[in-house]
Amino acid sequence: MSNVETKRILLVDDARISLLLSETFLTRKSFEIFTAGGGREALSLIATHQPDLVIVDLYMPDMDGDLVCRQLKQDPVTAAIPVIILTASGDTETEQRCLEAGCSAFVVKPVKKETLLQAVERTLQIAQRKHVRAQVELECQVQLNQETCVSRILSLSQKGAFIATETPLQPGEESEIYFSLPGGRPAIATTVSVKWIGRMTSSGPLGMGVEFTAVDHRERVSIQDYVEDLLEEGSELQVRGGDLPGRELR
Repeated sequence: MSNVETKRILLVDDARISLLLSETFLTRKSFEIFTAGGGREALSLIATHQPDLVIVDLYMPDMDGDLVCRQLKQDPVTAAIPVIILTASGDTETEQRCLEAGCSAFVVKPVKKETLLQAVERTLQIAQRKHVRAQVELECQVQLNQETCVSRILSLSQKGAFIATETPLQPGEESEIYFSLPGGRPAIATTVSVKWIGRMTSSGPLGMGVEFTAVDHRERVSIQDYVEDLLEEGSELQVRGGDLPGRELR
């Protein structure tokens, strides 16, 4: 298992030719691509797949791209997802419209391969500096429907985690989680808030994305150091945590 996650990108465009062209450019860079033919379909996919980046056309019949961007930025669950808007015009008025909606960048159509890739890579690098995460496989104890269950953390950052479970809680619900980090690092016990449910990849296990709401500074630094160590190692080895010492959640 690679420690660096494949970035998930949602492409949104009602023009099928433009959608296929952008998808071809990005697939060659080994991004995982989802597509939507309109704004409402995009919002539905974002709720279940939580992409790392959304690329959306400005003008679409059902919902313009700047409105899609505004809705994402107004929702705390999706506000951190960066958005690139594709537009047929690069004039000042259009640029201002896109930026006021909260987009990270905009690209003028017709889309050129290198221009799009540069915008994508620059936007993802900025987002990653804010929220570095790595793929892991750590056992954890989590409170699900008033029962303490042993599950697996498959993605981890200092901000939160993805927990694999066939019985996820609903967005907005809170729970408790406990897990150990390898290398003599302190165990983490915290309250979490469920932000989304779904799958990290189309073929991956069902689970829930959670945000840590009660980690202290020492625990947060420990998680960040662990994640950064994994990314620096770049190892193909599967990373596992130590055995859970049998602590019961409250």
